[in-house]
Amino acid sequence: MNRKILLHVKAFSDLGTFMDLIAINVLMYVAIGSSAWLAATMAFSTLGGVLSSLFSGVLADRYDRRKIMIWTDVFRAVIILCLIPFPNPIMILIVCFFIGLTSSFFAVSYSAEIPHIFGQDKVLETNALISRLTSVSLVLGFIGAGIITDFLGYEVTFNP
Repeated sequence: MNRKILLHVKAFSDLGTFMDLIAINVLMYVAIGSSAWLAATMAFSTLGGVLSSLFSGVLADRYDRRKIMIWTDVFRAVIILCLIPFPNPIMILIVCFFIGLTSSFFAVSYSAEIPHIFGQDKVLETNALISRLTSVSLVLGFIGAGIITDFLGYEVTFNP
């Protein structure tokens, strides 16, 4: 298997992640209409990431990193889908917290696997490609989410 395909698949996943970020913020603003609650969504997401960073490295060392990545992505999808039937502000904050938590677990495990997947001698080249692909996903994800959410609503943006 061409290992660069893995990086492109990850970039496509990042595209969805960045689209969700816009859709969740739009959902919060539509639900409450308050910029303070909108700021809280970002704060809760960051708080989840900070808290998980305290022990995600230890878990990535002790357990199978690939399984951590798979299960955090599955859990993330489930918690995001909870917003469709329950789009209330408290649920949005809970989901944002768990998105931050799972994203940190995934990122630590993914970074630790790079040398094993691509080889120690390809880490710099691989990380440069990851950076480029993430930047492209960021731009396209934000623009795509804005367009889709504006025309079709947040439910369509959340659908996996």
